[in-house]
Amino acid sequence: MSMGALTGTQIGAFLFAVITQVVGVTFLVKTRGFTHAGWTAATIVVLITSFFSLAWLLNNGAKLNILLPILAATVPLFSVMIGVFFYGEAASAMKIALLVGACVLIGIAAAVG
Repeated sequence: MSMGALTGTQIGAFLFAVITQVVGVTFLVKTRGFTHAGWTAATIVVLITSFFSLAWLLNNGAKLNILLPILAATVPLFSVMIGVFFYGEAASAMKIALLVGACVLIGIAAAVG
């Protein structure tokens, strides 16, 4: 999964992993501390599905030192947006700017690395 040689399948699998990570994190709110069985099961299924996608990517040439940092930057950014827009949580402009800056820096590091 070098930056210049991504296949459509790899891009799709990465986007799927990001989306399922964000959905899984969002579902955590609904589990009520893993006391609600249905939401707990849904959270576990979604996150395991995401891990399968990540494992497939790693098995098919994705570099761990690129894949996980990008995932680690994008998932919190989208999770903050979910919290703000769907759960009414506060997020300062500084917090958003720092997360976006982290995503940009990780992208730059992946491109030169």
